[in-house]
Amino acid sequence: MKRRLHRPAAFTLIELLVVIAIIAILSSVLLPSLTTANDRANLAVCQAHLEQVGLSARQFVEDNDRFPTNLDELYDRRYLDDNTVLTCSKTGKQFHYRQLTGKWDRKDRLCCCVNPSRKTLPHGRGKAQAELLASGHAQLVRR
Repeated sequence: MKRRLHRPAAFTLIELLVVIAIIAILSSVLLPSLTTANDRANLAVCQAHLEQVGLSARQFVEDNDRFPTNLDELYDRRYLDDNTVLTCSKTGKQFHYRQLTGKWDRKDRLCCCVNPSRKTLPHGRGKAQAELLASGHAQLVRR
């Protein structure tokens, strides 16, 4: 009598390629939602940073009866403990600051992620940015 040799079960090349194709399709479906979540997280960090800058700017105004000449003045004069708060989480650059002098309104923009004259903004697929108003409120602005 002949003995049959049992081979261990193995994946064929076709089965392996099908599994790789399924993983590729699933990852391509999930990738846009992951980038959206990442962009929202960056925006939330920027808004939190601007809120901290707003609070320290208000303290500065109460103490000195004027707005700081630049954002570094808040850190240099110890109104902020950490100067990384002064940067946009998406671009890594310092917030664009506009010093308010003379008569100003609570709705005047104090600082934002990038120079407002730029056509592409850092958040929301290039169509949004976080802004800090003179009132100390940070908001999302879409174009």
